Amino acid sequence: MSYDISYDEKENIIQLHFFGIDTKDEHYAALDEACQICTEYNCKKLLVDLSEMEIKPILRNVFGCFQFGDYVSKKMVGFKIAHVMPKIVTDVKDVQFISNVEHNRGVNCREFLTIEDALQWLK
Repeated sequence: MSYDISYDEKENIIQLHFFGIDTKDEHYAALDEACQICTEYNCKKLLVDLSEMEIKPILRNVFGCFQFGDYVSKKMVGFKIAHVMPKIVTDVKDVQFISNVEHNRGVNCREFLTIEDALQWLK
């Protein structure tokens, strides 16, 4: 898996785009890097584009999804997070579960099918 992080200065939004097959370590590293950039720019809006990512079958378990959602909720207190959903149906269910964990822990997050809709909500 690889990822790209960019900052939209005009809208004050960090965009994190994932590509390829997801790995646990890289996913956590990408989130940590995005958090660091958010702090650097004093930004509390994050778009996470998962539309070109595929989750490894070994990561498809309730405990792994729960752990990641819990990790995100602790790092992203006070953030507004828009998830752009993956194209693979089984991956969508995992992202929805993670998003529910984040939401239940106080993160203002939503899922979207397109980047445009996600950006509109973040503005």
